[in-house]
This record gives sequence, structure tokens and C-alpha cells, in this order.
Amino acid sequence: MEKVGSKQAPLAPYRFLELADEKGAYAGRILADLGAEVIKIEKPGGDSLRDIGPFLGDVPHQERSLQWFVMHANKKSITLNIETEDGRLLFKDLVKEADGVIESFPPGFLRDKGLDYDSLCRVNPALVMASISPYGQEGPYKSYKGSDIAVTAMGGLMYITGEPGRPPLRISVPQAYCHAGTHAVIAILYALFKRDKNGQGEYIDVSAQAAIYPCQQFAPIFWDNLRVLEKRSGQLRRRGNIIQRHTWPCKDGYVCWALLEGPGFSGGLKKIIEWMKEEGMAQGLSEFDTQGFSMQEIEQPEIDRIEKVIGDFFLAHTKNELYKEGGIKRKLPLSPVHDIPDMITDPQLQQRDSWKSISHQELNAEIIYPARLWKSSACSPEINRRAPLIGEHNKVIYKGELGLTSEDLVNLKSAGVI
Repeated sequence: MEKVGSKQAPLAPYRFLELADEKGAYAGRILADLGAEVIKIEKPGGDSLRDIGPFLGDVPHQERSLQWFVMHANKKSITLNIETEDGRLLFKDLVKEADGVIESFPPGFLRDKGLDYDSLCRVNPALVMASISPYGQEGPYKSYKGSDIAVTAMGGLMYITGEPGRPPLRISVPQAYCHAGTHAVIAILYALFKRDKNGQGEYIDVSAQAAIYPCQQFAPIFWDNLRVLEKRSGQLRRRGNIIQRHTWPCKDGYVCWALLEGPGFSGGLKKIIEWMKEEGMAQGLSEFDTQGFSMQEIEQPEIDRIEKVIGDFFLAHTKNELYKEGGIKRKLPLSPVHDIPDMITDPQLQQRDSWKSISHQELNAEIIYPARLWKSSACSPEINRRAPLIGEHNKVIYKGELGLTSEDLVNLKSAGVI
């Protein structure tokens, strides 16, 4: 079995069958990065995620989808139509040698095909199977469809995202299915740990709505205990009766800094006023009494006046200047808001080998990927292989492992099975 990353990749002995669309793709990607052999099972003609842009070079094509590249790196691909009798028999043959299955069909779909967990357990009692769906396998919403935007809304996260006084916003990059995939992997690893001790498989039911719900952090607790409904605050933050800015525009982007007090914040207001004095930009704050500053006593007009002076100062500098001089040298709790180019060139991420260039020879392209989940002295889980082409591993799996002949493959393809 081919291993990904170092020879000590933690999941190298394990094999998973990914019978899922975008709802389960991230779970498979994490397992593959950890060294597991993940076989993506596509419908004949290719998976639906291949048709989702953006596309490399802005050229729409099933083998150029950047979303496909990201979610399926390190995996293998075979084509299989499980809605045919022969397809279901082949899938069961694959299950015999698999450690786990990830699926994301609507609840009840696989049961109707004779491929639900109870049926597959009769083929492989040690199988671990995870179902990822918008709302879970039980409950009044179980049969509802749910896109990432719908699940993020129903999970409550959208309500607290955006600017005050404006409608809720989704986070620009899909989040719900990534969180659901992460939850699924945690549950799968726990199930494998138990399985390797007692030999018994396990069924895992993951709801994307339930996975996105904890991302609200303290908002549900505030409501449950105080009946306080957290609202969208955008670049601002309410602290008691005061509204203050946390994200500030600067010459070439944004930085994060908050007007806070107390020993934990290293006298931030005093330090930034001293800095502004040195550059002749402390108009109206030169004599400000930072010693007597109190967020509990200050009024909103005074906060607005202070923030206007500081805001003008930030606008006169780049985010890198503010970070190096303020965040590092003066130890202010100030950080730049990175965009993607910033992250690619970030020296800290580069030092940790966080990016890796992967060759797509069939496209004559080199593409930079996030390289690894974490670093360890014992293993190196990382991306080592580009996402597979449609059915790229059909011959390896069907002929090399299941013993089918070339004639069998031709007949199966003609019948729409593979």
C-alpha cells in the first residue's frame, strides 16, 4: 500500500473509501494527509466537485478545478456507479479490505441500495463508517438538503457575522463542510483506536449544522445564561456601553488592535501615544492622562476622539511598518490582517515549511498547496501527490487488487458501471 509523506505517517496502514461529495471531501483529505490510503469513488464521467470553479487559468474543465485540487490531493480515484447491481457488488468487494468508509448521501439512500452500515458490517465487521450530512441522520430536518450557506445560516454562525445594522453574511470560503469533515476525522480516529483493541467497527453520524454551531463560541452561553443575544459587530466590538474599533485601515490593508486597559495589555494606549509623539502625529492626545484611563468610566465621544487620532496615524503607515515597529519592537498587541499573498510570503509559515509546490505535469503547471497539518518529531504528515485524474487508479485497483481482466473493464465501462 502506497504511503503519503514520511515512512512513519501515522495512518499509513489504513485504507478508506470516500463515497462522498463536497460534504465529505475534507475528511478524506485530512486522512490522506495523515498517510491513509484514501480511494475517492467517483461516478463514471467524474465527480460533481470537478465542475465547480475557480479553474486553473480560468479555463473550465473537469481536470482544472482548483477546489478539486485542494480537497482531493493525496487521494486515489476510481470510477464506480453504485446504482447498478454490478457496481454495488464491486463496492462490497472493496469494503472487504477497507478500514473505513466516508459517505455523504441523503439519509436512507445507501440503505435502499443495500450499502448501509448494517449491510456492510456483514461484509466487514471491523468497518468504521462515517456519514456526513447537512443535518444528521435523525430529526425533523434529516431529509432536508443543505448547501454550505444554508447550513452556516441554520447553525447560527451567519447571524453574528458581518457589520452591525446590515444583513448577516456568510464567510467567503465554505466553512460548514470543513468543520463537519474535521469532526468526522476526530470520531473516525477514536473509533479506529477502539476497533484496534476490540475488533469491532463503528457507525458515525456527523451533522454539518451541529459542527458549525460551536464556532459561535460564547454566544450560545450568553443567551442561555443571560438572555443576551450577541449581534454582528464587524470591525467594531461592544464592551458594556462603549463601542470600539478592533480592525483598522492602514496604507496598504488592515491591522488589528484594540484600545484596552489592564496589566495584560502592556499599557497599550500609553505606548501608542508615545509612538505618535515621536512622529509628530499625537494631535490632541499629547497630554492625555493614560494613567487614569478607564473603560468603565469613559464616554463614547471620548472613545471616538481617541480613535480618530489613532486611525489617522495607522493610515499613514503600511501594515508591515505597524507590525514591526508597534507589534514587535514596542510589544503592542497589534497584528496585520494577512491576505493570501501575505501568507505565502510570511517568514514564520515559510520557516515551518507550511507550503509545498506540487507538479501537475499533465497541465504543465506547478501549484502551491498548504503542506501539512502539523509538525512532529515522529512523523511528517503532508501533501505529496496532486489530486487524481478521473478514474486514474481504475486499473491498479480493479485489475491489480480485485483481479478483473482488461476485457472485464471494457465491459463494465460499456455498461456504465465504471
